[in-house]
Amino acid sequence: MIASKTKLAQFVQVNDQNLLDKRVCQWAKNCYENAKTVTLRVESRRAAEKYNTLLWTFDDMSFIPHSIAGSPSPNIVDPVIICPAENDMFRHEILVEATGGNICADFKLFKHIIDFALLYDDDLKQKSRKRYKAYQSAGYTMKMIKS
Repeated sequence: MIASKTKLAQFVQVNDQNLLDKRVCQWAKNCYENAKTVTLRVESRRAAEKYNTLLWTFDDMSFIPHSIAGSPSPNIVDPVIICPAENDMFRHEILVEATGGNICADFKLFKHIIDFALLYDDDLKQKSRKRYKAYQSAGYTMKMIKS
């Protein structure tokens, strides 16, 4: 068990691009079901809209309360806030990093990060490695998860 003051970064390996969206939603659901709040960081407003729909539809048996940061009426009390990279970051308990790109400048605000090692594309794999090294250098305990 990891001590509560320890910072944790979990890297979920994704070998197939077609599985990424489902993995992101599953991790957001898992956090919600464990009574954790989530900032789901995505690359754009368009991606935020996509995840807004996916969080409603990816699992017929679950409901994950969520909203999009920067919306005309975001509900900041929702346990999952979808945050396009260009918006200010909401600080919930867990950062689910779903951009696949450059590291979030505010990642150190979070004690727990869930990120995805995107192994299906060489450029994305290199960016994943850079994020991994940045978390490690910042003192996070690193954990790799094969999916």
